Amino acid sequence: MDREAALRQLMARVLDGEATTPRAWRRAAARLEARLPPELERLVHRVHTSAFEITDDEIAALEERHSDDVLFEVLAAAALGASENTLRAGLAVLED
Repeated sequence: MDREAALRQLMARVLDGEATTPRAWRRAAARLEARLPPELERLVHRVHTSAFEITDDEIAALEERHSDDVLFEVLAAAALGASENTLRAGLAVLED
């Protein structure tokens, strides 16, 4: 399987597979679209821009409103989307 096919398969499983969260939420998290509850939108934005700054206290505060499954699925989708963006940007530089 080539790299592009493997990436498409991974994206489909994470974004469209069976999960606790709605597909629309996972897709919004991956694409950094504003279709999530505001507190999750803020988290997703940080995953895309500065994930290393997210603290345990921030996650703990979100756990009061969302289940572990919801947080995991949204974070995984956001991280996958952010990494895809980074991959595509790096490949574009190599092609130039």
